[in-house]
Amino acid sequence: MPGQNAEALGTIGDARQWGITGKATLPLHSLLKGARITVSGTLRDSRFRDPLTGEARAMDDLPSTSFEAEFRHDLPRLRSSWGFSYESAQEAEIFYTGERLFWRERPVWDVFVETMAVPGFKTTLRASAVTGDNSDRLRSFFNPNRAGDYSGKETRKQTQGATVSLTLSRAL
Repeated sequence: MPGQNAEALGTIGDARQWGITGKATLPLHSLLKGARITVSGTLRDSRFRDPLTGEARAMDDLPSTSFEAEFRHDLPRLRSSWGFSYESAQEAEIFYTGERLFWRERPVWDVFVETMAVPGFKTTLRASAVTGDNSDRLRSFFNPNRAGDYSGKETRKQTQGATVSLTLSRAL
């Protein structure tokens, strides 16, 4: 069970990692004047032979995909902007001597309104994680280590609601 083995990070031998990352900003003026969408994403994978079990697996704590997008609409006449953003779900595994930890974070949506209408100040109203900021964790334990027998599990589900903030900022 947890706490039986001292854990240490160290060199695990040869590994391969590959992937592709992209980012683009697309103006949407033909649909909505002053609007744009920015997207970025990564696809990746890795492989190496686990020195403890001898099995091929991915490197620790390395999500295979990530995707983010933001829509922004600038309203120059009102000295204001509004928009929303999305961050995709992510998941990965972490391997300890006697434990395998799988984690997953759910998608996150944010919305914002900002204005320079108050002279000398930028005012931003933001609602973060409007659909919640939820994550899961599954820990599987092995005895005496991951090459040994399965000895139990621990599951954690974490739910956090939205956060609303109002920020006033000014250049000094």
